[in-house]
Amino acid sequence: MTRTLRMRQWGGGRSLHRPEIIPGIALTCYPPLDPSVAKFIRGYLALPDAPRARVRVALLRLNQALRRRSAGDGAIELSIAFEALTGDDQTMEMTHKVKVRSSRILGGTSEERRRNSAIVGRMYALRSKLVHTGTFRQKPGLACL
Repeated sequence: MTRTLRMRQWGGGRSLHRPEIIPGIALTCYPPLDPSVAKFIRGYLALPDAPRARVRVALLRLNQALRRRSAGDGAIELSIAFEALTGDDQTMEMTHKVKVRSSRILGGTSEERRRNSAIVGRMYALRSKLVHTGTFRQKPGLACL
């Protein structure tokens, strides 16, 4: 397929507009799996249906977050991923619960857990600002949180 034809499938090749999330490219030949990766895949497939569905949502949203150009949009995707993994049926104090549970899952020293909790807190602050006000001011380095 020519480059021009691929661009026309996206809506034209001469526009300055780029799609927010570029479609993935299907591989016809996959590289061999590292044995440690295969172990995680087997573990994922062995999960019962409900937890596997939560992990699937989290993985899909993490993938979307990595493809977003806007830090705010990435923060929204990440918040969905974190809530899918660590949330519960209650909506009260979700930011606090996700910060605590995520830092515990990631583990590490107490300093590393505090740092991870702070990163999740900044991500939620950015997400809340965008969701509740419709705007946020992107600062240099914000995409890295």
